[in-house]
Amino acid sequence: MGGTGTGHSGERPHSMAPCGERSISCFRARGATPVRGCLPSTRHSGKALSGRLRCRPFPRDRHPPRSHRTRQEIGNDRQRIRDGYGAHAQRAWPGIGFTLPSRPLCRRTGIPRSLPYGYAALHSLVSKERLPMTAIICALLGGVLFFFSVELNTIWPLMWIAQVPLLWLAYGPARAWHVFAASFTAYAIGQLNLFEAYWQMAPEFSIVIAITAAIYAATMLFARAAQRRLPATAAVLGFPLLWTSVEYLNARISAYGSFGAFAYSQVPAPVFIQSASLIGLWSVSFLICAVASASALLLREGRRATVPAIVVAVLFVANLAFGLARLAAPSTETVLVAAIGNGETNLPSTEAAARRVSQDYVKAITVLAAQEIHTIVLPEEIAELKPEWRNAIDGFSSTAEATGSRIVVGYREVAETPRNIAFTFSRDGTARYTKRHLIPGLEPLSPGLSPGFLGAGRAVAICKDMDFEDTIRRDARLGIRILFVPAWDFGRDREAHANIAIMRGVENGFAMVRAARNGLLTITDAQGRVTARATADSSELTTIVGSVPEGPGPTLYTRIGDVFAWACTAGALVLAAWIFSRSRGRPHR
Repeated sequence: MGGTGTGHSGERPHSMAPCGERSISCFRARGATPVRGCLPSTRHSGKALSGRLRCRPFPRDRHPPRSHRTRQEIGNDRQRIRDGYGAHAQRAWPGIGFTLPSRPLCRRTGIPRSLPYGYAALHSLVSKERLPMTAIICALLGGVLFFFSVELNTIWPLMWIAQVPLLWLAYGPARAWHVFAASFTAYAIGQLNLFEAYWQMAPEFSIVIAITAAIYAATMLFARAAQRRLPATAAVLGFPLLWTSVEYLNARISAYGSFGAFAYSQVPAPVFIQSASLIGLWSVSFLICAVASASALLLREGRRATVPAIVVAVLFVANLAFGLARLAAPSTETVLVAAIGNGETNLPSTEAAARRVSQDYVKAITVLAAQEIHTIVLPEEIAELKPEWRNAIDGFSSTAEATGSRIVVGYREVAETPRNIAFTFSRDGTARYTKRHLIPGLEPLSPGLSPGFLGAGRAVAICKDMDFEDTIRRDARLGIRILFVPAWDFGRDREAHANIAIMRGVENGFAMVRAARNGLLTITDAQGRVTARATADSSELTTIVGSVPEGPGPTLYTRIGDVFAWACTAGALVLAAWIFSRSRGRPHR
């Protein structure tokens, strides 16, 4: 708009709309490009103004050109900026010789107001002085919300808003490195609760956390680029698509399986996780990220983000409706089951100790059998078992034969090839299952290769096996309706590991009886509802009894697998290509 030009008639041009007597800042230029640089001083050049600016006189006597201003006046202007740029900028004068901001901070329909000579553009002031503090606040707020909603802490409502501060920062004017640093810090703070249970693996976990936090921060940068280059409806999906893909790929290559996925935070609220029976836990992680992304975009862009917010709201309501419908489905035939455990953290390693522990459990089983409870699950590795100590387990086989019970119990077999095994004693004989997924660094054992299917819809898995959704899904295709899970928790992580196991039941349509040493005893149905639970945290045996309906068996997810996760990966790649193509041209927004 500014600059020299030829004169025009004194009639008011149609492109200008006056709203004041002495200030050109009140004029609105319809479709005109915002002013960049300085307005010309016609008093010294003697050249005519453009006709679009001649309809009102300039207030040139109100503020003298730069050459006529004293050092004190310039210093006063700078001090007003330091004291509070916002209020001063709103009153900045559009006089001759004043520097205009080179990058607007917000959408505007009129001529931008200016800042005094000799001072940096407004966006530089914000970036250097205000935005770092905003990034720090977002990082701390996000970190606190993460700390209490993921991994070992499961205050599930917090997970829906934990990422909003970080995405709000990413969708704003913050620099890329501010977004990366804030996201990295927040995610790392959230992971600190892991050390409460796994302090003995602190070096290894520190490396894993650092790598994962960097990947999470890079995902935030992807969301930032999508918001700047793509339409709002596509941009809102950038973060959920990519992070869901990251969780899935991590589950494929990590020695810890899908541990740490955002979806597990919602297990205490079964209504939100029923869609896992259709497309896996990835649907829950995707929805959590999508809700956060839409919320942040709505806070940033207001009405411009209405359509993507409505799309995500529809997905949320659909997930909620399906959850309510599945929970309302009628139950099938129920089975009376029990789980027994204690809080011992030491592994009995002598024959006398193994025999004593076995006898204690046999006594508790005999009491339950007298109450017509014939399906009983004991913890993982209740003692070491050498080949010459085999008579230490004779009490289980004789009790199962005498009472008609099915008893599942775990031992560590110490032989030429040590293994973590689970025996299933019944009148039909003794079945043996070997744990397939071992804890790196803590279990120098030989893994098993075969599923623990017992027939008649019954199967066995051990503790860490439940962290691997692909392993359990393959087992579930055999027709599992009740799964028995001996386990050994680390005390503080009992809720987290129990939630992971419950998610496997929802995904694949089976009920579950889980007995953990130093952890939780749980009985859950195929919808993830807890029938009975107790904490085994003392040296005395703790017993829970519950009646649980058999699960319906293989679900849609069991049959189709991780189709949705692969679709998210493909969607993220498409958005990445779209962003790249837009980066070579003019930004969309």
